[in-house]
Amino acid sequence: MEPTDFVSQKGPEAILGQVDSSQPLVDFCQDKVLLAHDPSDTNSRVRGVRKAVHLVGGLKRGIDHERYIKSIAEWAGSGYEAVYDLYQRSRAKDTASGGIAKSESSIAVPPQVRAERELLRLLVHHPYMLERAQVELDTTLFEDRDDRLILQPLLEWDAGGDLKAGVEELGSRLVESLESEQARNLATALLFDKSGNVDNISAEDAEIIYRDLLAALKEFYLERQIRSKKKDLGSLSSASQRDHSREQELTEEIYALERMKRELRKGS
Repeated sequence: MEPTDFVSQKGPEAILGQVDSSQPLVDFCQDKVLLAHDPSDTNSRVRGVRKAVHLVGGLKRGIDHERYIKSIAEWAGSGYEAVYDLYQRSRAKDTASGGIAKSESSIAVPPQVRAERELLRLLVHHPYMLERAQVELDTTLFEDRDDRLILQPLLEWDAGGDLKAGVEELGSRLVESLESEQARNLATALLFDKSGNVDNISAEDAEIIYRDLLAALKEFYLERQIRSKKKDLGSLSSASQRDHSREQELTEEIYALERMKRELRKGS
């Protein structure tokens, strides 16, 4: 409908209402950029973040840049700091390959693995939380092999004895207990990486971060189970001889998992 026809039919107040309720142009452009990329694919996720940051970084100071940076980070499932660093470099026209490569490599880490490593980093810097983690955590929540190898000894340590040692002593024991060189290197990096200043946060903040990361890992786990069962259901549905009983069982299991996922989000 032409604007003149709209005004003549519904009045000038109606078109003003349409303007007020319309999506801001920056939001529209950013959504269009991100929708053209797949956040579950590493290369596509990095390209999407790069293009969205370039869009926001090229805009004037009159917009809420922080809001757009946060939304890009949420879309990518990455840390705010990595996206903000790319944004700052975009604003400053800083193309130093080392800094950009570091930020983009951080974004390239899948959200599941990022959550696993953030939780491991938190636990090795705040070992008093391990006693609780030994009750609430399970290696099945972790997908990355090296992350599971690091988590396993943490869950098996004696809460009454080993955990009274300091961070450095526990860290040394952890690294020495790992047979895989790749896992040892990762554990060492977690011990000395100061990302997020986890070694300086209070016990209250550590508790909040722990709860958020545990909820995220549980949600990732449920999503994996749902995808697996949907794949099985699809195979059964396309088989020449249908097993309707099993199809019904899978449908009910998927529904139950999706309900658990919704309840988990409500509780977080």
